[in-house]
Parts: sequence; C-alpha cells; structure tokens
Amino acid sequence: LFYINNKNVFRMCISGTDFPIALPEARWRACVNAHGASSSTARFGSWSIPGMDESLPSWISACLYASGNDGGYIFLGREDGTWSDQALSSLASLQEAISPIVETRHERKIEEQKRAEAEKRLARNERRLRDLFEGSRDMIYTASADDIITGVNSSAATLLGYPSKADFTGKPFSTFSLNPEDRKFFLEKMLAQGYVDDYEIVLTRKDGSSIFWVFSAFSTSCG
Repeated sequence: LFYINNKNVFRMCISGTDFPIALPEARWRACVNAHGASSSTARFGSWSIPGMDESLPSWISACLYASGNDGGYIFLGREDGTWSDQALSSLASLQEAISPIVETRHERKIEEQKRAEAEKRLARNERRLRDLFEGSRDMIYTASADDIITGVNSSAATLLGYPSKADFTGKPFSTFSLNPEDRKFFLEKMLAQGYVDDYEIVLTRKDGSSIFWVFSAFSTSCG
C-alpha cells in the first residue's frame, strides 16, 4: 500500500507488518508513476518494492483514491505464475467498492489535520496576545459596546492605584474618568470612525488624585 497521510508524509505499508515505512517523496513518486494505475487497475511485470532485495515476477495495481497529482495505491505481487484476467477484474470490483470509503476517510483526516493546525495557531496567537496584554507597562483594557470594562492588565491597576484587576471588571470606564463628557466625546468618535488615536484624558485614581493619560483604541465591531 502506497499512500500519503494527513501530515503529507509519503508512506509504504507492507502486508503483514504493523508499521508503515516513510519514503523520500521522489522515490515514492517514482514507484507510483511507474506502476500505479491513474484511475483504474493495471498489470505489470517483475518489480522489487523499496527495501526488498528480491523482486516478484508478476504484479497488479489499483488506485484507491486520487487527490490532484497524489493518491493512494495498492500493489499485489505473485511469487509464481501471472495474475489472471479474473483476478484483475476482481481487483477492479474491489477498487470500485472501497475507493469512495478510502477517499472520504482520507479527506476527513486532512480536514482534521487542518483544523488541529488552525487550533494550534489560534492558541499560539492567544498566548502571544495574552503575554502582550499582561506584559505591557501601559494600561490596556477591553470594554463592551456599552463601555463596560471586561478586562484590564496589571498595569491598569498599578496606574490607578487599585489592589486588583477585579476592581475594574463590570464597571463603566467613565467611572475612572474625571470628566464624563470627555468619555462621551471619545465614544462618539469611536462609533463614527471605529478607532481613536492619541486621545488625551484625565483619569481619577483610587486615592482621589488625577493622572493625565494619552491612549489609542479601536473597535473590533467596526465595519
């Protein structure tokens, strides 16, 4: 059996063995191009599969599935005699019956691999974003569409003199703005253009003192 797995590794599996053998792509393709039937069954003469010193005099092959220029192939060899027309016909019938199953399973494995890789990339990006969020010396926060704070980093708590990030969650951002009108103007600008650059605002700290802050923001829901 010659096939390409969902991780794009070119493999050969010999009947009676438990583990497949990985082949260099060039060698794998040389085998299937020389002996593999493109869409049906084929019959050919003496051949030695990779890794086997002794050749067998008679072979038949069938394509189990095709995916672009790639696919999966089965090769059957005989130590003596030749494959009859009836054997070739039987292999063709078997191919017709199992090819849709093999192809569907192969495509499903590829989709599963793509999904797993996408999930890994997403998790990796989330870790990077989380590290950036928590590692920044600047105040970073997230808020809902109605300006309710959903998360802040540790620098926000330090900047405004609060002992915990939990002191911010669930509160309107205007709670920490010295002039509520400033915040109203900011939200109107955000709604109009989807982002705000270098916006200047005065925030109130836990001890009642004020701090001048310049920040940028963007909306994830802007069109």
